[in-house]
Amino acid sequence: MAARVAPVLSDLAGRLSGRPPATARSEPMAWAYALRDAAALARPDVLVSHWDPGLEADALGATVGAGDGDWVDRLLAAPDLARTPPASAAVELVATLAGLFRSGPDLAATVTGPLSVAARLAPALLAPDAAAGERAELADLCADRLAGLIDAFAAAGATLVFVVEHDVDFLDGQDAALAHAPLVRSLAHQRVGGVVVGVEGAGYPSTAARWDGTGPAPDVALLDPAVWALDPPRFAARWDALAARAGGLLVSDGPLPAQMPLENLQAGHAAHA
Repeated sequence: MAARVAPVLSDLAGRLSGRPPATARSEPMAWAYALRDAAALARPDVLVSHWDPGLEADALGATVGAGDGDWVDRLLAAPDLARTPPASAAVELVATLAGLFRSGPDLAATVTGPLSVAARLAPALLAPDAAAGERAELADLCADRLAGLIDAFAAAGATLVFVVEHDVDFLDGQDAALAHAPLVRSLAHQRVGGVVVGVEGAGYPSTAARWDGTGPAPDVALLDPAVWALDPPRFAARWDALAARAGGLLVSDGPLPAQMPLENLQAGHAAHA
């Protein structure tokens, strides 16, 4: 079975459109058209809507980072992420992309994991010496909000969600896995696919693993985006070797380099077509 490819096209779309990727936060409809143009070149099997590690924490931080009362109460009272900028712009982006790509490719949204969101919020909400229980509670409350965002992405038209942990050190062991439970439940309830990046044993349908071409290919393989930046002859040889061994989903571990050779996009598509 040929591998399916999911390159993150945000930086490339910025190059092609002359708009910075941050445009997705302020002009999601315009950014959807920028992604459409990048996708026309890359022809991905799965189109990743955005890659913004600070999106959810910025949305939550704007409503709970300061104010009166206990931080737990402020988090519980915070409005839904789907209605809170800039996360609300990501939902609009997914909905617009779903309308633009009714006949494919599959559409994947990204959600920053609860450990990473909690780590970004912690300096404003927790004392530097906060106990493990407080850290776990913060991650759990963030997870509840993130589960609601998954619901919104599914309703907007996403058929797959990547949950990406950029900071896996905020909690250890079982606490880290348990923090993901609300997100796993949301994926099951919405009947959309889910892939987690950065943690294991959390109950997701799929877990992505970094892969450099050595050893057996994981079902969801994360590839160094620098692969796409190789000069075209080296890329073609490298990609042929990777595609020949992979049979699942190949995902770039972050955005493709903006200045990559554009001919690599066509070569990559041709190799797995």
